[in-house]
Amino acid sequence: MQIETSTGLGSDVVFDGDGHIVTNAHVVGSAMSFIVTTLTGKQYKASLVGAFPADDLAVIKVSGAKLKPAVFADSLKLEVGDIAMAIGCRASSRRARRSIPATRAARSRTSRAA
Repeated sequence: MQIETSTGLGSDVVFDGDGHIVTNAHVVGSAMSFIVTTLTGKQYKASLVGAFPADDLAVIKVSGAKLKPAVFADSLKLEVGDIAMAIGCRASSRRARRSIPATRAARSRTSRAA
């Protein structure tokens, strides 16, 4: 999904079935309303629920849409060598969506095993 404000674009993830969407505070900036575009091109109006700039987090809400929330895994069950995904993209990159595979660093697990 993509969020559009009067000053730019950003990425996001649908958090729940009530239309709450998590994004970055720097994406929403001082805006109070947004256009959310799905991967199929459907657009919805959204409004700001709240932002926490110190941690660069924000929540917006789309009303009246049946958006499918993301399914999150239990990060405590990850093992060294498992594939993890970072969700999002730089708004200026012209890429609509990018997922970056990463290997989870688990120094605390390996140091406890030693």
